[in-house]
Amino acid sequence: MRSVKYILLVLLLLPAMQQVHADDIGLWAEAGFSKSISKKFSWGMEAGMRTGDDFGLISRIDIGASVSYKPVKFLKLTAGYALIFDHERMEINEHFNSRGKMNGYNINKSFWRPKNRLYFDVSGKLPIGRFSFTLRERYQYTRYPSVSYDREKYRGLVSDGYTGKQYGGYALDEETLEHKKLKQKHYLRSKLTAEYDIHHCPLTPFVSAEISNDFSDGFAVVKQRYTAGVDWKIKKKHVITLGYVYTNGHDDDVDGNIHAISVGYNFKF
Repeated sequence: MRSVKYILLVLLLLPAMQQVHADDIGLWAEAGFSKSISKKFSWGMEAGMRTGDDFGLISRIDIGASVSYKPVKFLKLTAGYALIFDHERMEINEHFNSRGKMNGYNINKSFWRPKNRLYFDVSGKLPIGRFSFTLRERYQYTRYPSVSYDREKYRGLVSDGYTGKQYGGYALDEETLEHKKLKQKHYLRSKLTAEYDIHHCPLTPFVSAEISNDFSDGFAVVKQRYTAGVDWKIKKKHVITLGYVYTNGHDDDVDGNIHAISVGYNFKF
């Protein structure tokens, strides 16, 4: 009964969390499995998706695999790869002439862009009483291939009787095919997580803080991420995770202040 009360409390908090004012608020969902090869080696796969504003359209889909090695009990090394598809939403920009007067719009059509990611983690875990603290250092390399997308230029106010394509009272002037060049990003992502083991309870609450440093920008801090949630061990090999994520900054994953509800499922062989 105590476990049910905890779950109901979390579910009751979800509507309030959705009311937070933010540039973006969405759902981040993922599912995965892991299998031990021996006492020191294991491997796993996972897939995920993210939505944009107000749990709206899908903004990202990803799938990946990883291999882990534990040379000692408190230390884990992980190498992984992920294939990610990001959805770039339609972008509408006002256009101004040389005198600073608005004379139309430029509209970049939405498109999907893939990216390939490699990462290497070093994680150390320290138990203190019922608390446990994990520090993870991740080197992350992401490669964006070049991609093309459509752009529409609207110029000239629409006159009476105009039957062509228009936007905001301006007539379509030109359609072009634009290109984004190949891009590569290198980051160091440092994450500290604290967990608390509740006696005789399948729920494990946790909080985490993460910062990302950009190697190509003088190792500057470009993003911070904070998470609070709970792991629910429904059975010996099945874990459901529910959490709230706040991200501030920009990197190759996010841009701006983003609030999200995260839901995850993991199965261990």
